Amino acid sequence: MSSQDGPDLAAYAAAHGLRRVATHAGVVAVAGDPARFCSGQGVLVTDVPSADGVPKTLLHSDPPRHTLYRRLVQPGFAPPVVRALEPAIRDRIRTLLDDIPPNTPFDVVERLALPLPLAVIAELLGVGADAADLERFAAWSDAAVPGATDLPEDERRALMAECFGYLVAIARRRREQPGATTDVVTRLATATLDGEQLSDAELAMFLVQLLVAGNETTRHAISGGLLAFAEHPEQWRLLRAEPARVPAAVEEVLRWTAPVRHFLRTAVGPDAAAEGCPVADGERVLLDYRAAGFDASGMTTATATNTTTATAASTSTSTSTSTSTSKVSSASDSSSSPAPGSGPGAGSDSSSDSSSGSGSGSDAGPSPSTGPGPGTGPSPSPGPSTDPSATSSAGAGPDSKATSRSPSFNPNPDPNPDLALFDITRATNPHLTFGHGPHFCLGAPLARLELRLVIEEALVRWGRVEVVGEPVWNGSAVVFGVRRLLLRVW
Repeated sequence: MSSQDGPDLAAYAAAHGLRRVATHAGVVAVAGDPARFCSGQGVLVTDVPSADGVPKTLLHSDPPRHTLYRRLVQPGFAPPVVRALEPAIRDRIRTLLDDIPPNTPFDVVERLALPLPLAVIAELLGVGADAADLERFAAWSDAAVPGATDLPEDERRALMAECFGYLVAIARRRREQPGATTDVVTRLATATLDGEQLSDAELAMFLVQLLVAGNETTRHAISGGLLAFAEHPEQWRLLRAEPARVPAAVEEVLRWTAPVRHFLRTAVGPDAAAEGCPVADGERVLLDYRAAGFDASGMTTATATNTTTATAASTSTSTSTSTSTSKVSSASDSSSSPAPGSGPGAGSDSSSDSSSGSGSGSDAGPSPSTGPGPGTGPSPSPGPSTDPSATSSAGAGPDSKATSRSPSFNPNPDPNPDLALFDITRATNPHLTFGHGPHFCLGAPLARLELRLVIEEALVRWGRVEVVGEPVWNGSAVVFGVRRLLLRVW
């Protein structure tokens, strides 16, 4: 048992009349087959199909519409864009860490895990990142995640309405000054689909999802990762002694924390099946992403390509943290989306989202289950797809690379398949923390970059990480993580 197990999704699924899919192969099969398991009929238990036909979020759309939506935002999260952010993100992390006093308890959520990804995604979107903005964004983001806040429903709805109005107003102003900036908000505000600009509902859908997904999941991966190292000090000592293992550590933290715990799919037609059992047309299926990352049989699905990449990335890095930073970045920030079972080297800020949460988020991140209305999530599709770009040539669209790759048998499975252990030495790491299929997490490269930089900078400052008291968890069955975590470092 781990302190990060979170809500019992088996009981949750039973209580809501859902079929739970918890094996690695099962999640891959369902998530990679949007023709038989759609997102458009809801990805949360509270979802109902949109009456006006506009998906409430990118998460709620299916190919081919989903493909068109992703093409609008993919350039803003492409590997070259993310790589260019590294110096600024590293400087921000150094500032945050330098303000943490040694041997004095501090809340790592408040001092690091919350402000970092919020500021990064706000700047990437182009919506401001001063202290007042970040405080508002944090409140809005928590309000959008089912179960993440104790606020009464009317207050939660009011916060979401405030968030929608704020973001749409910014987008409208950008339309009045096209070409003035090149951020994600401007790109969306001036984009056209079928010859028309996005509606206010579509703008709100994109911007809220990106804001929430860009920080919630990364926040919980950072805080949960540091908690894991505090609970397993031998792993922190190993990483300090061998910093070239940072890429593998990033992947193990992602597997261990798996902030996005589940999304739903709905069976379509008579031929749907999950884990060898027929699924009735209209039946809802819960994809348990964290359980899939603890399924030992999934260790055999790593691709030979990604395993080789992992080895190359690990052996090419220097044993000094500062030197390994640049080499790890260049080795792992490739433009291909990882197949299930991608190794740790293919991890660290690797993968793009080619198919792509916080961060960041399946398409990543949760979505507001009510209100006018985000996501991190699911990768390459081995099953049939209705996405017309899935098999097209390179450059045809953001979904093309991911859906053209499929897992293959790995003749050299991980020598330590005990997934109940937090172990940064794994040769392969087939977690599905970023999901799979058309909804593979848009922000995966950014989330990996932020997590890698946090670990690298903490390694050179902290010899030990210790938990003080008990963590306070948010209790969400959708995006799970700590609200408050006191640590002591020295």
